Amino acid sequence: MTDFIVFDSSTGTVQRAGSALNSGDVALQPVAAGQTIKSGVSGRPGLDRWNGSAVVALAIQAPTLAALKSAALSALADRRWQVETGGITFAGHKLATDDRSKLLVSDAARRAEADSSFTTKWKACDGWATFAASDLIAARNAIFAHVAACFDREAALAAQIAAAANEAALAALDPAVRAFWPA
Repeated sequence: MTDFIVFDSSTGTVQRAGSALNSGDVALQPVAAGQTIKSGVSGRPGLDRWNGSAVVALAIQAPTLAALKSAALSALADRRWQVETGGITFAGHKLATDDRSKLLVSDAARRAEADSSFTTKWKACDGWATFAASDLIAARNAIFAHVAACFDREAALAAQIAAAANEAALAALDPAVRAFWPA
């Protein structure tokens, strides 16, 4: 037989009925995985069953603070990635900062370090640019600084999320996570 939950609002007790219901139990609805009873839920006519003070009302259990923190940290990591890979402005040009672009700039800067007369045409997000060796080295350094700042910002916000004492404190951090910048 399907398990049911009975909530007795007069005593505040919750019972789980297994293979058979006890006399006086009025649980008539199945409990699905992840569902539980929540006090203060009123009966729904035609769906919930009640008898005197015993009410059967299924509700999804509110997530714990730990689960909310985990979700906030996941959203924060996603936001950091968006900013990290969203590009930078360098020498008047928008440079991509996705993983492939970072690798290409790093390789070009390595070549520029070996040959100070090296120049190359570079396709920036907003058009073509010609970069000298010193430009490529500076671009690599600017991209690295951008990436490092993104991880620093994520670490600072992650510490605040971890320190949040309650749901309200955690919710107050949401605007900072969405904006991510400024620090």
